[in-house]
Amino acid sequence: MSGSSELPRLLAALPDALAAAGVVLPEGRLVYCEEGEDDQPAMWVSDGPATRQLWTALRAAHEKSGLWPLLLDHLRGDTARPWDDGELWPADMSDPGAWDAQALMAGWWADHTGIDDSDNLSPAERLAVTAPYGQRWPGVAAPQPAGDDPDLHADECVSVMLADDPGLRLGLVATARGTDSITAAGW
Repeated sequence: MSGSSELPRLLAALPDALAAAGVVLPEGRLVYCEEGEDDQPAMWVSDGPATRQLWTALRAAHEKSGLWPLLLDHLRGDTARPWDDGELWPADMSDPGAWDAQALMAGWWADHTGIDDSDNLSPAERLAVTAPYGQRWPGVAAPQPAGDDPDLHADECVSVMLADDPGLRLGLVATARGTDSITAAGW
């Protein structure tokens, strides 16, 4: 995870990285955590709506820019939350790459399937949730071959999302992988 401390430097270099593609970053601003000691920005947020073309260009430029684009919606009834008012805590997030996914999932499985007298579920009801495996952790599934190109699929999803809500805004976070973008933003 690149981290929010890299965000200002990467943003400064972004216009040059996008210039070759003829893309201009719209007006926007850095958003900082509303609480705590973190003096680094959590993310950059556009002032206006995102476009498919801009999101796609930013996603394509990620390898060079180190910035991953996000589509941002606000909480119902409050257009300032969570992005404009800093309800983001990147310093409180752990690095997703530092976790052993199998060990984490096995621990959650054990916690969830353990019989607990205080949860109002019978042992049979508790184990039915994980049927047909029961209390024994089955391990992670075997990897499957890739289907569609994930970048093209992401571009298609963005098109659908923006068609449904053209007011979605653009966010940028400094991260090496798109899968870590929500954590990098501190959300």
